[in-house]
Amino acid sequence: MDIETLVVFGVPLAAFMLSLFVSFALGKAKKSKVFVRFGVLWAFVSGLLTIAMFAATGWDGLGYLAALIGVSAPLGRGTLIGGIVGWMQKDNQKYA
Repeated sequence: MDIETLVVFGVPLAAFMLSLFVSFALGKAKKSKVFVRFGVLWAFVSGLLTIAMFAATGWDGLGYLAALIGVSAPLGRGTLIGGIVGWMQKDNQKYA
């Protein structure tokens, strides 16, 4: 396996898994404020990357596009999936 293959598949997979486990833990621990802040930060960074991509001239926008596809999209998917699964598995016991 060469380094290019590792970067193309490893970085998005690592971003996805990291956000999946962090958001799962936040959802399961009922930390909704931190979870919302995490989502707002992700949306802010994605927006900045999108604005920078459209403002770039020539081929410079491809780096921002690669960051959006390779890092931001897996982070968003991992956050969404992990948060939903963690929220559904939270402890819903009622004490008598």
